[in-house]
Amino acid sequence: MSKLFIPTVNVGLAHEADIYCLELSQPFTITAGGDGVLKLWKNKILEGQLPKEHVYTLNVNQVGIHHAHYLHYIEPVDQKEIFLVACVGFNGSLHLYEFDLTEKKFHNLSESVKFSGAKDEAGSQLGIDFNESFWSVKFVPKDLINGIETHKLVLATVEGSLISYNFEYLSGEQSFSKDEVTHSEFSFKNKQKINTLTKINKSDGFPLALDCNNVRKIITMGYSNGEVLILELQTLRTLFNISLSPYPVRNLKVSHDGKLLSIAHDMGSYGRMSLVDTDYGEHLGDYTVATHSATAAGSATTNESLIGFAHNKWVLQNDFNESDEFCISGGLDGKLRVWNTIKRERVSTLNMSNLDIEDETKILTHDEHNNNLDNPGILGCKYIPKNYRGGMGSDSNEGLVVVCLDRSVRWYREAGGI
Repeated sequence: MSKLFIPTVNVGLAHEADIYCLELSQPFTITAGGDGVLKLWKNKILEGQLPKEHVYTLNVNQVGIHHAHYLHYIEPVDQKEIFLVACVGFNGSLHLYEFDLTEKKFHNLSESVKFSGAKDEAGSQLGIDFNESFWSVKFVPKDLINGIETHKLVLATVEGSLISYNFEYLSGEQSFSKDEVTHSEFSFKNKQKINTLTKINKSDGFPLALDCNNVRKIITMGYSNGEVLILELQTLRTLFNISLSPYPVRNLKVSHDGKLLSIAHDMGSYGRMSLVDTDYGEHLGDYTVATHSATAAGSATTNESLIGFAHNKWVLQNDFNESDEFCISGGLDGKLRVWNTIKRERVSTLNMSNLDIEDETKILTHDEHNNNLDNPGILGCKYIPKNYRGGMGSDSNEGLVVVCLDRSVRWYREAGGI
């Protein structure tokens, strides 16, 4: 079964530098990049309206942003709708903002958050060191049905530590508390001491990828040495240590039901997509397209062998659709592929072209290193659930959003009945 997607709207030169972060929330498509700017693109725009006229922009970090995530939640008691965004800059700093959905304004929480609970030896309350060397960030929303009583802010540092904060919304102010699990030595061993900070140290790999799931209640971390950890969300106890290859893990995505983990990782210069069962830590298989290569698997011979990979270049982001029936992968080869999750069959391929951009004055043909961008590589891709976007057919069809090396944002809608 094939799936077709129709381009609906796009923005050329959406940022002044490469777009390293793409996230999708119900109200906004979120982008951030090397220009240090955070942008919230309104999803519910009508036919004929331009995204650039419905975007909220904030200058966050002069050295650029490489990771961002959001929390969108309606508090059950007072029906307060909150929207938080956390960003990590290239200098390792953390930036935390609330976007007021009524006033359409950003509020900096980095200096105004209040902390409760843990204290240091001097008796002072422990807070977030926003200038610590962070690498990635994730929010985990409160989920009373699944036993998660507070929101969580999960952070990975460049040293390989994992820090988890509990926080809740209190009368317009954010209150954070944190529990700590300290490992005196962590090399995928379960040596831990429960104190008041949730922290795991891993010395022999850089933590490139991070994802969380509040249904299965797990955290996943992927490292530059190919290792993948699946940890229990509340205690950070290691559930599984998975090693499928010695190559870097670029991105991790847990399915919405928490049962599957999609791993985007390298295989030489090629992009590999693997599927893992989170209940048993079992490798279920790979998503593959036949590719001729003499070196992709690290072979020293010059004879070509038939090797299956997902993309001809690295895959930097992957995502599941709302039902987990399909998974997408975006490669630096300029191709976005849609896969049947369980069968691991390719059902669609979208080829990126800089000629996709409607505004000819916003087409980037070469980057600053004079690399040709006729078919720009994909830096990020997300599945769009039904009824997130405005316009014809969006209430009954899913969609896609893609950011590419030509610094553009492209939105698509699945072809089907409207």
